[in-house]
Amino acid sequence: MRFVLNKNRYKQKEKVFLILWTIYVVGYTMLVSTMFRDMFDLSMATKFLYIFIELTGIVIYCLDFFINRIISMKTFLGDMLMLGLTMGLELSNFKNNFLICIIFMLLARGIDFSRFIKYDIKLKIFLFFSVLLLCYAGVLENYMIEVSGSYKQSLGFYHPNMMMVFLLSAVVEFMFVYNKKINAVGYVAVALTVYFFSLFSTSRTPLYTFIIVFIFFLLLRKYRKVFELKIVRIIATLLTPALALLSFLVTFLYIAGNNFAIQLNYFLSNRIKFQAYFLTTYRLSIFGTQFKTVSTKEAYETGAERAILDNAYVRCALDFGIIIFIAMCIMYSVILYRLFLEKNYEFALLCIFFVVLGLGEAYSLNVLYNVSLVYFLSLKDKMDDFKKEKHRKEGWFKKQKKKFRFVWGDRKF
Repeated sequence: MRFVLNKNRYKQKEKVFLILWTIYVVGYTMLVSTMFRDMFDLSMATKFLYIFIELTGIVIYCLDFFINRIISMKTFLGDMLMLGLTMGLELSNFKNNFLICIIFMLLARGIDFSRFIKYDIKLKIFLFFSVLLLCYAGVLENYMIEVSGSYKQSLGFYHPNMMMVFLLSAVVEFMFVYNKKINAVGYVAVALTVYFFSLFSTSRTPLYTFIIVFIFFLLLRKYRKVFELKIVRIIATLLTPALALLSFLVTFLYIAGNNFAIQLNYFLSNRIKFQAYFLTTYRLSIFGTQFKTVSTKEAYETGAERAILDNAYVRCALDFGIIIFIAMCIMYSVILYRLFLEKNYEFALLCIFFVVLGLGEAYSLNVLYNVSLVYFLSLKDKMDDFKKEKHRKEGWFKKQKKKFRFVWGDRKF
């Protein structure tokens, strides 16, 4: 497929996309802050936001196709089939995250990803500090959760881990866009900012994941050729399925009573224990299953037993089913392989951050935090165009070769 290079249409499409994205991010941030927790049924408000974004997104996508004709009819029908299957999945298990992700993927076609990320960084930083200021002013509540003798503070968000992941999503996006321009002072400022807020959240998984990716960004500045090694590309390609397999393997070892898995569960704040609970209580299916989680705060307020599922891989398999789980692993592997092949290492590290984060935080399944998901279909289209162009050139050379064949005696040239 090829995009129509019309600047006016392109700008209009980008503006509409950014308006819808802003509505989603602002609405979601308001709902995950402590502002409306006690005012009304939050689950209904969240569903209303999702349904509004979904219906508006589908209408915009259809209008964009019939008015601008940016994509072919074949691509449009394929997208409609994918939307239909996703909507069927949503109706079967009442999970909206995947459909929202697909809609933003479709709308992002032709959008300048770097420009979109720059806008998203500004939007998230503004919203993050707005929540902090409202919390400091006493408008929003600062939830405090005791874990292993220490207190985690949410600073106006519903959960301390949510606050940390929201901040880190903006920070990693900043590193992706400006890594080649940041000086030593900039790196120190980024590291100190993350460390400062980690003192309030005490969230280990997001912090450790950020430290790993932060080191890789530093190495990328000084030793870029290391990332060109074939072994590095292979490791990046196999990373997602390896971590997914590891998540299930450790869980089954815990169920079997393996001592290493039990000790690891203690270090990971009972995450493996809860993974074992959900995998033994609920059955994996092709199209996902319904299950109920009980957060730490909900357990404290209601007296119910805590039941959380923070591993993104186990959650994806239970939430959306085995087919989408396998598709996600394959998609990440293909994307990371292509990114390393094209030497787009900054974007690859952005993806790797959320791949590793998925071991301890399910937020990596949410497109609001993991914006790399938005661009996956656009990358696929670029790959398809690249293959078509390559095949076209190869076909041309074959024709020329046949034209210039001549016979000399019994030998053909």
